[in-house]
Amino acid sequence: SINADPGEEADYRIEVTNSDSGSCQARTFNLSAELPAGQWTAFFGKNSFQLSPGGKQITNVRIKSPTNATQPSTNRTTI
Repeated sequence: SINADPGEEADYRIEVTNSDSGSCQARTFNLSAELPAGQWTAFFGKNSFQLSPGGKQITNVRIKSPTNATQPSTNRTTI
C-alpha cells in the first residue's frame, strides 16, 4: 500500500505474466483501473500489450487523488 495526501499522486509498479500453457497462442492484456467516485485518475505507462505464454511485462501506473479527498481516507483501487 502507498499513502498519499489529497491531490497527490502514488506510483505503482505492475508485473503481468501470461501463465497460459506453452501450447496456447499469445494473448492481449488490456489494463484499466476501477477508481473511487470523484476526480480520481489513473495513468498507465503501457496499458495494452501482447504476451506469449510465460511472457512478462512490467509497467507503471500513477493514481492521482482529488484535492478534496478527505483524510484519513482508505480507498481501494482495482487494477
